[in-house]
Amino acid sequence: MPTTTLNVDACLFDFDGCLSDSATPIVSAMDATLTGRGLRGIDITEMGPYIGPPLLLSMKTILSDRGADPADATEVVDDYRERFEEIAIDMIGTFAGVPELLEQLSGEVRLAVVTSKPAVFAEPLLDRLGFLDYFEFVEGGKLDESEQKPETLARGLRSLGSDFDPSCAVMIGDRRFDIEA
Repeated sequence: MPTTTLNVDACLFDFDGCLSDSATPIVSAMDATLTGRGLRGIDITEMGPYIGPPLLLSMKTILSDRGADPADATEVVDDYRERFEEIAIDMIGTFAGVPELLEQLSGEVRLAVVTSKPAVFAEPLLDRLGFLDYFEFVEGGKLDESEQKPETLARGLRSLGSDFDPSCAVMIGDRRFDIEA
């Protein structure tokens, strides 16, 4: 079978669904946010498609599906983030093999995180998982979600330096947003 050798100097990882198994804290925080507002709660089977995409976009759909006004999404996102920050640090997990992969890649290629999750939320969780020191930097989405994943990735590539060839980087993600970026 033919093999292909890639010239990769940097691996840029998405956070949710790649480095972290964050489904449990995300669903718990979302369910508490919705029920706290008198809306129908949510479980993992319904929440799955909303883990990874930009939160504001997902929130508008979730609110609409519950007969609530999608115009309230920004306020509900703020409520969700407060709840997530409170519970995620104790509930965050990872996937089998991720620590070993990071250990193997460190020193071989440059490592960074490029995520739609704002860095103020991603960095403490990476630290809790014991992963933060593997990464050169964390580029996160803007708190106001005014930026899409391609813009966040572009910032990440710029953070690698002006002499870095972007064609020597790979984006490792689990959603279409990562692939499209």
